[in-house]
Amino acid sequence: MVVLRSSVIALAMAVSIAAADPVREALSSSESRLAERAYAALENGKPARALEAYSEAIRRHPESYMSYYRRGVTLADQGKLEPALADLNMAVRLSPVVQTTKELGFRAWNSRLPETHTLHTVILVRSARANILRQLKRPRDAIVDLDAAIALDPRRTSLWQKRGLLHMEIGNMKAAIADFTALLSRRENAPWRFARGVSHFVNSDLAEAETDFTKAMRMDPQNPLYVRWLIRTQKKRGIPI
Repeated sequence: MVVLRSSVIALAMAVSIAAADPVREALSSSESRLAERAYAALENGKPARALEAYSEAIRRHPESYMSYYRRGVTLADQGKLEPALADLNMAVRLSPVVQTTKELGFRAWNSRLPETHTLHTVILVRSARANILRQLKRPRDAIVDLDAAIALDPRRTSLWQKRGLLHMEIGNMKAAIADFTALLSRRENAPWRFARGVSHFVNSDLAEAETDFTKAMRMDPQNPLYVRWLIRTQKKRGIPI
């Protein structure tokens, strides 16, 4: 059995959703068949055949943003980041205008509705391009995509987390703190506490950093990283250890 990497698993999920959802009606039968062929190839560990199927889908349906998305994600999984980015750029350019979760209201909770499904796929495209841009050492551009995705659906904690970590990466600690604070307002989470603590520490908010490290350590006392950062913060504050 071939073990698929996480991005390919996500790709397979997207394809399987398209095959089972009413949105499939909007796809041409040939595009659906090619997507299913690519999915089968990925399951069998044959990404080259999957790429051939996606390329054929693009040749037949050059307006299909999802075929560009699927090929781009598969290319990225093969480490071909620049070609992957070119495909994701096309996917973003061709993506339809969608309603936000706020505009959809209660319909945003029903993933089987065409408009909700389309919103989900457009967010997938933005998130995938952000991942590629991050790998290409373009964090600021990645943040722009995450800004757009969060504006469409602010419920998705994974997007806030990715953006918070990118803000830390570029040294924008205030923005990172804001993102992790927004996450923590939803629920407690040790990694989020720790990330906000590091952001506070770098921002010289040592008391706030100590509070976050202490809470993270209490939630996960077996993690030595939390202990080390707590001790480091207390030493910097002049507290006897």
